[in-house]
Amino acid sequence: MHRNLLVDTTKVLMAMMVVGIHSALFNDVSAPASHLLVEGAFRIAVPIFFVFNGYYLADGIQNQKNIYSLTRKILLLYVFWMLVYSPFYAYVAGEQPLVALRRLARTLLVGYFHLWYLIAMVYAMLLLRLMRNWSRSRLTLAALALFGAGTALQYLNYYGNLNLPVWLYRNGIFFGLPFMLAGYLIRTDKNRYPATQVGLALIVGLSMLLAESVLSNTYGRVGHGVDMYLSLIVTAPATAMLLLRFSNTTNSDHLSKLSGGVYFIHPLMMSLVFYFSKTAPPSWVLFLSTTLLCLVAFFPLYFLSKRRSFIL
Repeated sequence: MHRNLLVDTTKVLMAMMVVGIHSALFNDVSAPASHLLVEGAFRIAVPIFFVFNGYYLADGIQNQKNIYSLTRKILLLYVFWMLVYSPFYAYVAGEQPLVALRRLARTLLVGYFHLWYLIAMVYAMLLLRLMRNWSRSRLTLAALALFGAGTALQYLNYYGNLNLPVWLYRNGIFFGLPFMLAGYLIRTDKNRYPATQVGLALIVGLSMLLAESVLSNTYGRVGHGVDMYLSLIVTAPATAMLLLRFSNTTNSDHLSKLSGGVYFIHPLMMSLVFYFSKTAPPSWVLFLSTTLLCLVAFFPLYFLSKRRSFIL
C-alpha cells in the first residue's frame, strides 16, 4: 500500500507535539513562551489527526461492511489501551460504589486522558456515515456550526466562571466530527482551491492562532488547558490540504505506526520518568526522556502489532 511520506512524517511530529503539551514544555523556563507553544502552536496536532482521519476514511464510510470493519478495528484499539491504562482510573480510594460506577461508566464513554481521541473518532465516524449523502454546503455548515458551538462552550469555561467538564465540548461531536468532515470534503475535491489560496488561508489561520493564544494567556483562567480555538477550523484543514498535495510515497507503515505508538504510550513513559526521578525533572528533560522511551518501546509494540493488530 502506497502511503504519503510527508503525511506520515507530519503525524510523528504531531504526536511529539502532544508529548510537548503533556510535558508543559518550557513552562519552567518562560511561562508566556511555553503558553504560546503548549496552549498555542501544539494545539494544531489533534485537529490535523482528525482531518487525516476524515480524508483516509472517506471511501470506507460509503460501504456498510467497511464501516463495521473500521468501527470494530478502532474499538478494539480503544479497549486494549483502556485496559492498559485501567490502573490509572479504575480505583479511587474511599470512593462510594455508586459514585465509582458512574465515574467508570463516564470514563468508558468519553475515554481516559488521551484516549478520548479514539472514542471520539468512533462517534464522529458513525455520524459522518449518516451524513455521507448531504450536500457539500450542508456538510460545511454543519462542521462550522458544531465547532463554533464547542468552541463557545470552551470559551465560556476558560474566560468565564463556569466549571464545565472538558468532555462536554472536547468530544466526537463538537471536536472530532468538524475536522473529520473537513478531511472528508478535502478527499471529495482535493484540488478545489489553488495552493496560493490554501497557503494564504494557512497564514491567516496561524496568525489568528497566535492572537488567540496571546489572549488566552492574558485573560484566561490559570491552570486550564485550551483545546479549541476558532482559528483551528481554518489552520488544520489548510495544513492538511498543503501536505496532501505532495506525492512522495512509501510502502512502509513504520512512520504511521510510530505516530500511534508515541501517542498511545507516552503517558506510561512519562510516568516512568517521574517514578525514577528523585525530584520533578525540568520540562525539556521530561519531554526528551519521554520521547526517547517511546521510541525504545515502539519496537516491541510494532512487532507485537504484527500479530495483534489492535495494539497499533
